This record gives sequence, structure tokens and C-alpha cells, in this order.
Amino acid sequence: METTVKDELRTRTQLLGELATMRQDMVEMRQQVIELEGLLRGYKRTEEALTRLLMLMGTYDLKVILQQAVKSVLEIARTADRGSLQLLEQSHQILRTVVVSDANDQLTDVISFQPGVGIAGHVLVSGQTINVPDVLRDKRFVPGKFPLRFRSLLVAPVMIKSRRLGTLSLSSAQIGAFSLTDELLIKLVADQTAVALENAQLFASRRLVHQTGV
Repeated sequence: METTVKDELRTRTQLLGELATMRQDMVEMRQQVIELEGLLRGYKRTEEALTRLLMLMGTYDLKVILQQAVKSVLEIARTADRGSLQLLEQSHQILRTVVVSDANDQLTDVISFQPGVGIAGHVLVSGQTINVPDVLRDKRFVPGKFPLRFRSLLVAPVMIKSRRLGTLSLSSAQIGAFSLTDELLIKLVADQTAVALENAQLFASRRLVHQTGV
């Protein structure tokens, strides 16, 4: 009789342990499903943003191209608070911000750089994307005249072949906000933007030749 009771208790204990394990497995599976759903939404959002950007290949309006580039990269990189695009003024060799995502930011208030100066200037010269986890710990960072509103900075070159047109930038108030995936995505958007910009510039040049006959 005593042995039977002990066996029943042992069996119940084992069943409770198995139920607890199954419950934990279900919790983990549910979390995995939630993560997968998040990834799928991210992929869909990325696809939609890149599709809109590809549609710019037939657009020759420079302002539309620049604004859509910043909008697209912000839709993809969800950790970013702000985005901006800088173009190189070839005549003066100045990297000047031409589009900002925040309507409260004034272009006249945004600092301009010479190639090789600041994070964006280094990106322009090197032709490589730079991901800065904390700008306050990076000697290349050049602060502006207004209080700093971001800590992380991700900048990609806008270039086609060896011709450097400018840079595409993302910033976040979080430290270490941007991942390797963000680096790849911003470079993809920057490359598509470069092609659209070149097409728009070629179209403008041809139209000028047609109008002037020169």
C-alpha cells in the first residue's frame, strides 16, 4: 500500500514537471511566433519602401527624389529618430544638408562639412558606411551650434561608381541604435538614390542642351 502511494506521488510529480516544461515550451514558441511576425512586418515594410524608391527611376524631379530617399530609409530603420541627406557642392567642395525629416529643423541651422571633416565628411571621402554607436565618444564627430539631440549616427555614401554625390544619414537618441542590418539597408537606399540622382542630372543636362542648342 505504501509503495503504491509513493508510486502515485512520483507519477504526479513527473506529470507536473512535464506540464511545466510543456508550458514553458509553449511560452517560448509563442515568443518565437511574435518575433517572426515582427520580422515579416519588417520585411514587408522594407519591400514597400524600396519599391517606392525604385519607382523614382522614372522621376526627374530632384526635390522629390531627395525627399523620398529620406522617407524610405526612415521607414526601414525603425530605431532612427531623424534622417537627412547631404549633397556635395562640386564648385565649393562643401557637403551641405539639403533634406531633413524633422519639419522643426531648419536647413540653415544644419552644419555643413568639407570632405574629410565630421562623420559625413569621412564617409564621403572613404566611400564607406560608418555606424557610430555614440557620437560623444568618436573624435571624428563635429558638434553643431545647437544642443545635441542624438547619440547614435549612421551615415552611408551616396555615390555611383567612383563619383561621390553626397551622404545619407540617420540619427537616434539611443546609444548603439543601429545594427549591421541597418547598415546594409541604408547603403541599399543610398545606392538607389545615387542612380536616381544621376538620371535626374543627365535629364536636366540634356534638356538644357536641347533648349540652348549648345
